[in-house]
Amino acid sequence: MNRTGVLDSSGDQDSSDDREYELGDDSEDLETSEDEEPGPSSRPDPVPLLQQEKKRRKITRESRRTSSSPIHLTRELSAPPPRNSPPPPPPTYQGSDHKSRVDDPTPQSSASSISSRRRRREVSPSHPPLVNFGVEKLVSRSGYEWKCNPHIRKGKSQRRNIVHYTKGPTVEARTVRDPLSAFLLFFPDEVIQEIVEWTNRKIDVSRRAYKTKDHKVANTNELEMKAFIGCLIMTGCQKSNHLNYKELWSPNYGCPVYRSAMSSTRFEFLVECLRFDNPDTREERRKTDKFAPIRSLWERFIRRSGQLYVPGEYLTIDEQLLSFRGRCGFRMYIPNKPAKYGLKLVLCCDAQTKYLVGGIPYAGKQEPPPQGNLSLGHYYVRELMRPYFESNRNVTVDNWFTSIPLTQDLFTHGITLVGTIKAIKPEIPAEMRTVENRTPGSAAFLHDDYMTLVSYAPRSATKKPKKLVHVLTTMDNTASIGMNGKPEAILLYNVTKGGVDTFDQMAATYSCNRKTRRWPLCIFYGLLNAGGINAWIILSHNLENMRKPSMKRRNFLTELAVSLVKPWAKQRLSLHIPRPLAGLICTTFNLQQEEQQYQDGQRDGALLKNSKFNPLHRCKSCPRGDKRSRYICKGCRRSICGGHLYTFCFECTDKTGHLFPGDREDSSELSS
Repeated sequence: MNRTGVLDSSGDQDSSDDREYELGDDSEDLETSEDEEPGPSSRPDPVPLLQQEKKRRKITRESRRTSSSPIHLTRELSAPPPRNSPPPPPPTYQGSDHKSRVDDPTPQSSASSISSRRRRREVSPSHPPLVNFGVEKLVSRSGYEWKCNPHIRKGKSQRRNIVHYTKGPTVEARTVRDPLSAFLLFFPDEVIQEIVEWTNRKIDVSRRAYKTKDHKVANTNELEMKAFIGCLIMTGCQKSNHLNYKELWSPNYGCPVYRSAMSSTRFEFLVECLRFDNPDTREERRKTDKFAPIRSLWERFIRRSGQLYVPGEYLTIDEQLLSFRGRCGFRMYIPNKPAKYGLKLVLCCDAQTKYLVGGIPYAGKQEPPPQGNLSLGHYYVRELMRPYFESNRNVTVDNWFTSIPLTQDLFTHGITLVGTIKAIKPEIPAEMRTVENRTPGSAAFLHDDYMTLVSYAPRSATKKPKKLVHVLTTMDNTASIGMNGKPEAILLYNVTKGGVDTFDQMAATYSCNRKTRRWPLCIFYGLLNAGGINAWIILSHNLENMRKPSMKRRNFLTELAVSLVKPWAKQRLSLHIPRPLAGLICTTFNLQQEEQQYQDGQRDGALLKNSKFNPLHRCKSCPRGDKRSRYICKGCRRSICGGHLYTFCFECTDKTGHLFPGDREDSSELSS
């Protein structure tokens, strides 16, 4: 089925959109063919009727196969129109191939009708009419002049659209081959050390409220902090970031990675004591910067993100809202966001790979003040695009940022812009905002020396558009229309506007954000999500260059979490932990060799371990068991007294091989 639409001189679509057609059999017009020559008499052909019908169907199929039109419509005879009636205009079909085709407008039976929605999908939209203002210039209420006629450029491409750089990871990031190395590019050891330093300061203060000073309130180190981050990332992979600690550490249905890393009470204690800045100078810095508690960590992450990756020619600047409902002086409410309440971040991402290359936190108008007469949106876009001045890049922004001064400022630094702009701007003439007498699909263009303002009436089911879309661009200064009837500026905006939105969606899919009342911790969770996405993009690019299969992001994050927890879990094996927990660690991280070595070392030697914290037990080797001792056998784990105790020095033990690494402290206690 096909459908045709007629555009009259005014640009409105004719009522022929409701016409329906039937598929016909063109065999009625094929009385003779090239293979059959007409005979002299009028008698029928002696060929049987069945063979004749098959031959006619074969000819029909061949004619359809060789025809340029995919569908043939049957032309039916009808009564001639009245003599005095005007001849109807011939219906034309304008598709994306810019070719016209005449179809029969005769309606058919209702049995072959299809829905109007399906017919609209089958017919390609025609080119929209261009709005002609009838003048050469238009002046807005602010006195800004626009030209109605575009510039005609011929020859080579404009210099603003020529790219001279190669996008992708930098030299430092091209050497990573595993998820852990890629993630540590954004969180190096000096960042982990800084977090450990200020966290231990808080632990020293919180320890005073506990009577018993056990391992729960002990100071942390770098390995344990990495394991803590690995547990957070694993909660995002398992989509269990909002479960309580009892469910996460449950031996029945909880993930064994959590129990292998630390206890639930230790994890909860670290969450409470996690800090990112010096508490002695925090109040002084807060007077000029509301983002002071996590400003240092934020700037380090953003700086590393810009140094490790060269983005493409199209960048996207938009806002992200981190969900937060606690007390915060700059918490915002945005009703069209999924979270609605949260902390606002202005991010800059690569439009193609969604890599985060820059970001500025919105901490109220107090931070940082706009320079001169610049608006807050102009300041954010200028600061985010400052590293890319004179680099021939195009940035796509939302109407909250787009303005005429911003476009002029970026163009002077070699950066082109495309973005939606609010119709209430004083630089937009009233003729571009008028909705009356605008045909659906029509477009109006105004030009400057280097800018183009587009006013587009979206196509809708109604005849008249309810609103107009205004787009400002410096990529092209001509009134160009795409193949589907939309202006090229709108097509470019639709392709490049989803960089930050897709990045936000990816972060929410495997988010490690936990419920908290401290807004710096919410920002820290957001940085972990962003670091996981950037690290995955860099590793995927490196694997593609090596012609290796890429990793799914869920598998990448799972392997990253296990790699962060494994070194600390192996170190826990050397501590005094229960034997079931040691077996769980060896099983979770595939440490069969270490587990076998641990068990063989216990069975091979006659070395005995002094357990000072265990009570006295009867000796199992004495006949009556009268003697009590705190010594236990390393092999059978039974109590043994001093009469059945055999000790070796270090030299003899090394020769016999009874002592395995990690028990030299125990042997020294026994020898003493």
